[in-house]
This record gives sequence, C-alpha cells and structure tokens, in this order.
Amino acid sequence: MTSHRPRRSPIAILTAATACAVVLGLTGCAPTAVTSGTAAAPAATSTPVVPTASGAAATSAATPAPPVAGAARNPAAMDAAVPYQPAIDPADFVAVIDNPYWPLTPGAKFEFEGGGEQIKVEVTSERRMVMGVSTVVVIDKVFADGKLIEDTSDWYAQDRAGNVWYFGEATLSFEDVPAGDPAGSWEAGVDGAQPGIVMLADPMGGDVYR
Repeated sequence: MTSHRPRRSPIAILTAATACAVVLGLTGCAPTAVTSGTAAAPAATSTPVVPTASGAAATSAATPAPPVAGAARNPAAMDAAVPYQPAIDPADFVAVIDNPYWPLTPGAKFEFEGGGEQIKVEVTSERRMVMGVSTVVVIDKVFADGKLIEDTSDWYAQDRAGNVWYFGEATLSFEDVPAGDPAGSWEAGVDGAQPGIVMLADPMGGDVYR
C-alpha cells in the first residue's frame, strides 16, 4: 500500500461497541457518545458465503468439515515472502457493511475524546466508486481546543465473506501550513496503492493483515 502521512485519528475508532473497548484501549481514546441515525439502509443485504458440503460429508455426520483455508479466511494476510496484490472483484462485494465487529450503518454517529482531541465520526449514505467497488463514505473530523484540524472522508466496503476493506481516504489537514493540505490522501488502485482489510469476518488471535 502506498505510504502516506500518518492519520491523527486511527481507522480503528469506527469499530462496533463490542470491539471499542479493545481498540480504544490501544489508542488511548474514550468514547463520549454513540448515536444511531434513522437513515434507511441500502436495499441490498449481505449474503454470507456457505460452503457446499461434499458428498462424503453429507452422508456421514461423523466426518469433520475441512478447515477454512488461511487465504480464504484472511485474504490480506501479512506475508513478507509474497507480494501484496489482493484480487479485487466488484462482484465479490455487497451493498451494506454489517460485520458484527465493524457495522457501518448510514446515519450512525460516534464521538471520541483522548489526548486533548475530539473526534466526530458519521457514517453517511454517500457512495464512492473505487476500483469498481461501491464504497461507503464515512466522515471523520478531528478537533483540538474546539478547532478543526483534520477533515477526512474514508471509503469502506464489505465482501461477501463479511470482511471489511479500506479503500482509501480524502483528507485535509488544517493543523499545519498550508491549511487544507491534502498530502495524506490516497486511493486504492491509484499510483500503486492497494486496499486493505480493517476487520476480518472471523478474526482470531494472532491474525496479522494489511
């Protein structure tokens, strides 16, 4: 993934309430409010991938199901020996993001405070096409002493297996000169940048992914 200026507000601030305690414990932030809007969710729904049982498994209940391949469960696994080039097929993505660890429902709003900063996040009903994938636009704004210092649009999408991918961001920094500096912006598929996963559908201890 193309390198870019570190974000003041980590991606992890958008995790669901069940994961917030863990993530925010690492970032040093504390949520101050979480509200859910009433905006209608997109009509399409996520469909989990259900493996087809083999003939042998279907006829013998005692035969254990084969384990899920690591690449299938973690399609963005960190492996220094393998060049990172995830295969992105728009047909593999769904319209909604309902991963239980990272649900992004249009209209949902979150506020976090920590390190002298306040972060306001809103899941919008807007969409952005990135690499042919329709992503959900999430706005997050960072304030220090009541002053806006960063304004960012993040782009997320969920695949059919339930993994949530991060496709880039358009960010403006007002903390440094020149004000409105977009240097931290990047988009998957542009200048060699690649999308990565922010939340697996079936995360396990020890998972490392991009």
